[in-house]
Amino acid sequence: MFINHISINELYSSCYIDPVDMEIAKDQSKIDKLLSQLFKKDDTLYLICRKRLEASSFQLDGEQVQLEYFEDDLNKETNCCANFKYSGRSFQIYKKFWNAFDQVRLFKPSPDLTWVKLLSYEQNIFQEDKEALKMFSFNFFDCIVIKGLAGESLIVNHRKDFPLPEIKSLI
Repeated sequence: MFINHISINELYSSCYIDPVDMEIAKDQSKIDKLLSQLFKKDDTLYLICRKRLEASSFQLDGEQVQLEYFEDDLNKETNCCANFKYSGRSFQIYKKFWNAFDQVRLFKPSPDLTWVKLLSYEQNIFQEDKEALKMFSFNFFDCIVIKGLAGESLIVNHRKDFPLPEIKSLI
């Protein structure tokens, strides 16, 4: 895996991890380790997923995940928001969303961003926002994990003052 740190602007930085193959056990282990450094046990995490993949079968049997679907009739796509508590099984939940949706964003919400408030944005939260800069501007989070284009990379965008773990040592 190749890691590239870049500055997005004076407030935000990005870390691109490429290539990522969620079907390879070694890559899965590395991403799981990264998530365990970014999030703590019992943190509430939110997922924003866009463009459900047509061929995907999507089930969360027995998982404690709250889901809310949004149908976009104009673009003929299914979008989804989810929340769950981070635990030892969280990577498996994340992988299911990764495989089921074209675009996936995972983050720990700021204390001001409740589930109800997030859902009140409805379709607006699914708009194109490649680096999540609009979401940063609303102070939704300090750090966000984004499924890269075509699912072949992982992007970790964060506020420059956010204590990001040393990713090179994890990957």
